[in-house]
Amino acid sequence: MSSDSRSGDKPPDPWFDHARYGWMDALPRPAWGWELLRRDPRYRTAFRDMLVRRPQGEQGAQSLGHDDCASWSLCVFANPDIDVRFANVLWRPEARRDVLPLIAGTRQGKAIAKRLSLKSLCCRVTIHCEDASDRCQILFAQEGRSFQLDIHGKIHFENDVLLTPISPAPRLRDAQVLTMRRLVDLMAHGYLRPSLYPAYKRRARLIEVVQALDGEFADALQRDIALAQFGQDKVERVWHGSQNALRDHVRKTLKYGRQLMNGGYRRFLG
Repeated sequence: MSSDSRSGDKPPDPWFDHARYGWMDALPRPAWGWELLRRDPRYRTAFRDMLVRRPQGEQGAQSLGHDDCASWSLCVFANPDIDVRFANVLWRPEARRDVLPLIAGTRQGKAIAKRLSLKSLCCRVTIHCEDASDRCQILFAQEGRSFQLDIHGKIHFENDVLLTPISPAPRLRDAQVLTMRRLVDLMAHGYLRPSLYPAYKRRARLIEVVQALDGEFADALQRDIALAQFGQDKVERVWHGSQNALRDHVRKTLKYGRQLMNGGYRRFLG
């Protein structure tokens, strides 16, 4: 942009409409990890490079770039153009503290009372098995809510049972017990009920951050970002004030956003 503020004869960019971010108000804490990572230009470049390296005819990114994925704390690449409501984001178990470790075992004796039928669920189910390893990750996701299972051992859903460790690591106990509750609730209701996925308390600040980042990536001036977030009346009144409070606020918001993209997104997974 060449002018000091938005041009009146140009329709506003999508990022400029604060209401477009309203859906983020319900996101639980882990969902913000993806919303911040997917805005990182370096990650977007890494994703595009992975697509270029993908063999002809390969339908997914599941089998490529394992080391690259791990550097982002991911099991596999996810498309950064897809927001967390629809993206299937499989985090490395060591990065997301609420991943529940389970051991696959053969069912013996009478059938268990309740069987988890993946086909009957109303949420998305993504299964990723690591090459040359009896280990797989299963993600259950719906509208930004998700939980993940880390299963050790070969599993056949029709005949096997999943066993939990006797005692989770003390620092992970609360998070993993919550995931166990979510798994039991999913088996009972067939979808991820919002009551078990509370919205992140500082979501208003993060909405402000991602909108500012989107504006910066659209080559908007900092004054334009302020206009989108605070309105024209306030910006015209205080933007050139002696204390520079509004300009400082926008600068700090952008700085904070860059820090969160540059590895800081992991704090929302732990």
